[in-house]
Amino acid sequence: MKKLLSVFAAAAMLFGFASCSGDLHDKTYSPINLDGYVISGGWDTWSGNLVEGLSGTSATYADVSPAADGSYLVFCPNNGNTYIKTLEAGTMPEGVEISYVDDGFGGKNPTINGLKAGYTYTIKLDTASGVALVSVEITSSPAPVEAQPINYSKLVVLNGNFGSVDVVWNGTVGTAIIPKGNDMSAWGSASPTMEFALCEDASWNGKYCGATLAAENKPEALEAGAGNAKIPNLGTPLSKDVVITFVYVVPGTWLGDQNDFASSYMIRASYSFK
Repeated sequence: MKKLLSVFAAAAMLFGFASCSGDLHDKTYSPINLDGYVISGGWDTWSGNLVEGLSGTSATYADVSPAADGSYLVFCPNNGNTYIKTLEAGTMPEGVEISYVDDGFGGKNPTINGLKAGYTYTIKLDTASGVALVSVEITSSPAPVEAQPINYSKLVVLNGNFGSVDVVWNGTVGTAIIPKGNDMSAWGSASPTMEFALCEDASWNGKYCGATLAAENKPEALEAGAGNAKIPNLGTPLSKDVVITFVYVVPGTWLGDQNDFASSYMIRASYSFK
């Protein structure tokens, strides 16, 4: 019996060792030695060497300042024979990412996307872990843009007999509510379009409008003095409150739904039901 148990124990150990081999372990990589390497690239194209004389397993590209928003930086460590064309993203500012563009020879060049004009960055390369880890730091940024006074206190409905409601501002976010139960049939159909404007007063002065809010919670930029803003296909009477939210945006504000920064002052509007 003891002999039989020994056989089972030996078999279990054999299978146990076998199960530890293969792809279950994390892969390990040797550090990449950057002796003799340069970092080649340029803005929107491969134009030359950005950093020369690399050594060891780290390098720094300082004082990086794009001339215009929307430019990408080609960033390719190489020694003339070996080209590192896969980069891993380390610590990145919001909106900055690694991407790849055609190199013109059937391959892809690594790039750093989302760097903004007016900012200065430091880019660090680290290959100690066996991969090309790239981190980006903001070292200087433009002076903060001050918000201008907000004088828009009324949401005026421009069709039907509704009139206007107050817009309540909390900092740069304003809210207006069209209460449920309102008869919308005066606006022309069983699923009418509400037309409105954000105004300085109930007399439509200084109106902001000109956008169709076609989807719930999807912000759209309003325009000064443009045609009426609209929310289509509202039932009648309203079964829920219609909450219209205005956001006053200053240049440089991150717009997550557009994956970009605002380039100018704007007022954006969206709606939801409550």
